[in-house]
Amino acid sequence: LLIWQLTFTECRSTIRHMWTRWPTSILANGWVDYKPLGAPLRGTWFLPVKLPIPWHKSQHIPPPLRFTETDLIEACRYFGSQLVCVIDLTYTNYYDPAVIDEVREKFPTGLIAVHCTHGINRTGYLICRYLIDHLDWPPEDALEEFALARGYGIERENFLQDLRSRK
Repeated sequence: LLIWQLTFTECRSTIRHMWTRWPTSILANGWVDYKPLGAPLRGTWFLPVKLPIPWHKSQHIPPPLRFTETDLIEACRYFGSQLVCVIDLTYTNYYDPAVIDEVREKFPTGLIAVHCTHGINRTGYLICRYLIDHLDWPPEDALEEFALARGYGIERENFLQDLRSRK
């Protein structure tokens, strides 16, 4: 699990650090077929996004299709907040929910960006699971709100079944 707790001035250099292991084949995996980000989930601090690609590795992507770390930072500003944490699920399936609580305590008004490659399945699962397990949301409400905020619902049936089996 890769997690960065950020202040606004640290965002650019810290997010660039995420790309030391970035695969060049990511675009062949349907990355361009998805919108870059959704909106923060209503009543939460979660911002679901797809994998931001660093500027220096995105030059071959047509400008309207690019989504860079700078775009992510600017999106947070657009939503009237700042990026305080990035949860990168690209290379992992696990997160420690205590980290989210810790970030919320330190940065109560900041946004937590969560991403996997497309920002849908692992991203949606993490967010929905947190909402269900820690904020007592009904599973269907969490799934509906994620789909509304991200613009896409979770597609993997095993994730959907697990989330719906809770509470």
